[in-house]
Amino acid sequence: MIIICDVDGVIADIHTPWLRRYNERSEDKLTKEGITSWSVSDFVLPAWRDRIFEILHEPDLYNDVFPINGALPAIQELQRKHRVVFTTSCVKGMADQKWEWLEKHGFLPKRYSHKDLVITADKSLLLGDLIIDDNFGHCKDFRGDALLFDQPWNRKAFTDPWCRRVGGWVDVLVNVENKEAIRA
Repeated sequence: MIIICDVDGVIADIHTPWLRRYNERSEDKLTKEGITSWSVSDFVLPAWRDRIFEILHEPDLYNDVFPINGALPAIQELQRKHRVVFTTSCVKGMADQKWEWLEKHGFLPKRYSHKDLVITADKSLLLGDLIIDDNFGHCKDFRGDALLFDQPWNRKAFTDPWCRRVGGWVDVLVNVENKEAIRA
């Protein structure tokens, strides 16, 4: 199988350092749990609605990003049996940070890592058997099967049989294993 895997919100916890920087500068107390739909700017202070995404342009942001619990061992298990292609959408100047982060944390090998990293905002263009993403729209528009990685911002999204919600990386592995059994 070819498994398409989103980066931010699925394997990389970008929201913790992003919100920490925002809260320090704005004196707000926004948490990940407080973001209940896709548009982060709807949950920040009015003065920050146009500025919240500026933090994503900071060249040291990924120094403070850590892998989501269980992501690396699960990805490594998936990579033993399948091709895992990482995909991400990013602001200008952020692609190199993400690429280096993927290599540093062991998700991509330093050699030939460019083969399994695709930068795109339109994930419906990608070909694969399965996508793992925290954006319901990406799951809905993908041509293969989809696993919606549970996050506070997607909990109101309705899922269909083709798009299962997974509560973490153990759930991902179980769903992939079940998909393998169905295909066998």
